[in-house]
Formats: sequence, C-alpha cells, structure tokens
Amino acid sequence: MSDTNELVPWLREQIAEKRQRAMATAFLPDGPAPTWTYDRYRFGVTVQHSDGYQVGVASRRAGAAPGLGRYEEDLLDVDGQHIELNDPRSAVAECDAHTAILDLHFVRSDGRDLCNEDNDPYPCGTVRALGLAHQHRAGYREEWRWRP
Repeated sequence: MSDTNELVPWLREQIAEKRQRAMATAFLPDGPAPTWTYDRYRFGVTVQHSDGYQVGVASRRAGAAPGLGRYEEDLLDVDGQHIELNDPRSAVAECDAHTAILDLHFVRSDGRDLCNEDNDPYPCGTVRALGLAHQHRAGYREEWRWRP
C-alpha cells in the first residue's frame, strides 16, 4: 500500500477517535445532548442538560484571577466563545460530515486508482483537503497535504 493510500484509513481513525470523545462528553445514555453556552460575565461555560441539571466549565487561563484587566478579560471571552462554538454536539456533527465525505469519495473498482466522484488520482483533492483538518495530529504526513 502506498503512503497516499494510507491517508483514508488514518483519517477514519482520527475522525472515529474525535467522535468517540465528543460522544462521551456530550451525551447521556438515554437523553439528548446538553447545550453548552458561554457566560461572558462569569467567564465560564454552562452545560445545560434537558432535565435541568447544569455543570459549570471553567475557561480561566493559568494564573488568571478575579480583578482581571481588559486584555485578560478579552482572552477569557475568546476562550469561552470558542468552547461554546465547538461544543460536543458540533464535534459529533462535524465527524459525521467528514465520514460522509470519505464515504462519497472512494477509489474506483476498475483498478485505475481514481476517485469515483471526480476521476482524479486517489486520494483526490477533496480527501486530501479533508485531511488538513487533522494535520496537527500524530501520524499526519506532509505528502498527504492538499495543494491547489
């Protein structure tokens, strides 16, 4: 198997791991995913479950303390907004979308090593571009990088 043909199995492993971690964080065994919201006045994220149960998640940076200056407040605000935007429900949906893209772009069965969707050499540009979302994980190879 060539190095480029190892991209798709590696990507599927990365996506599955991210989804598994997000599912463990987000979902109760018998209920819907909680909602994550950021409270800029408390510099924290609240995880609200459908049964009313709430959990606070701190977003304080190391060394931060009450009575922060404007710069530190802005940093905490950005942290909280990022956490809210990337809550586990969003991570699971992103993983499902990435898996669907991989399922749509597979190598043709005629032995020509072309993508079934766009007839480009496999893995095609779409699959390589998808790999960019995971380029900072261990095992990513520079030769997999999508280049326009």
